Order: sequence, then C-alpha cells, then structure tokens
Amino acid sequence: MAAVLAGHGIGQLPTWLTQRHVDAGTLVEVLPDLAHDGLPMHLVWLKSRENLPKVRALLDYLLPRLAPHGTRAEP
Repeated sequence: MAAVLAGHGIGQLPTWLTQRHVDAGTLVEVLPDLAHDGLPMHLVWLKSRENLPKVRALLDYLLPRLAPHGTRAEP
C-alpha cells in the first residue's frame, strides 16, 4: 500500500484497504475487469484450545464476518 501511494507502481490490493483512497482521489482503479471477489482465508487453531473463552470469542466474532455471502461458516 505504501509503495502504491508513493507512486512506485500499481498493486492488487483489497478494497477494504484502498476504498477510502479511491474515494479521496489519491488512488485510481485500473483494470477493473481483472478484479475478483477475494481470496480464500483459512483460520487454523488447535482443537484442544477451541473451548478457551478468548479463542471462542474470536471465532464467534470472525466466522460470520469472513464467510462468503450465502454460506455458513462453522468452526
């Protein structure tokens, strides 16, 4: 992101990172036909730690937010 903002070239970056710069006009989207919905993300944890409150709280927060629309995320 820093390199792109500094004018060192173009980059394929996530919308959540670039949108405010696009809205402000400091970045310009190029090659929009090559954009895609994102890359898969996998969360990995030790099964023995799944019931720890801090791990469970993180999973409960992240799973619904990271699941693709129309799918059900399960630990």
